[in-house]
Amino acid sequence: MSVLRIYLFGGLTVTWDDRPLPSIPGPVNRSLLAYLATYRDRPHTRDLLAGTFWPELPDDVARRRLSQALWQIGRALAPHPVLLADRDTVQLNSDLPLWIDVELFRKHEAGYAAEKAEALEKCALCVEQYAGDFMAGYYDEWAFREQERLRAVFLAALEDLVEGHKRLGDYEPALTYARRLALEDPWREEAHREVMRLCHILGRDGEASRQFEICRRALAEELDAEPSAE
Repeated sequence: MSVLRIYLFGGLTVTWDDRPLPSIPGPVNRSLLAYLATYRDRPHTRDLLAGTFWPELPDDVARRRLSQALWQIGRALAPHPVLLADRDTVQLNSDLPLWIDVELFRKHEAGYAAEKAEALEKCALCVEQYAGDFMAGYYDEWAFREQERLRAVFLAALEDLVEGHKRLGDYEPALTYARRLALEDPWREEAHREVMRLCHILGRDGEASRQFEICRRALAEELDAEPSAE
């Protein structure tokens, strides 16, 4: 079955049957589509959307901008009827065969919270799905809030994977996830310490020493600080 895919991690990409669709003109218009995809479980009033994306404009002008944006989105993604819009509300078309990476991430997150017996598997699926910060390169307030929330979930999943594999004595995968945590959050000293501990457990003290240097440089360059005595 043909599927419309919307990728929101790492920016915004829209494909149909894995073929990229034309880029929607204008960053505000692209952000609007991302918003409708992120919160596709409900219709959104035109007043809300106009106020969210054109807050500095008078209401009537903002509403006209919204109508223009919806037309441009529809034209770029034609002939696929991506949007359902009437006089008062707008919503992503739920009848389309649709796949959204953030939606899948949330399902894995919910599964992890509800099914402790499968915690590591769900955590790994969350991490696998996270291909970069949500809407990277976009600076709308709504996107920033969602980006911070999703990133926090991602980092927590990495921490849980490290701890879970350590409890099982699976030190190699624990090290892999610890390295990614230190890479994704380079100013978190504890993440570097975890890499060093695991390298030592695995008998790779040279790698532990190199990780210390990575930590030292990151703290010095970004925070003008030295690693703690620990």
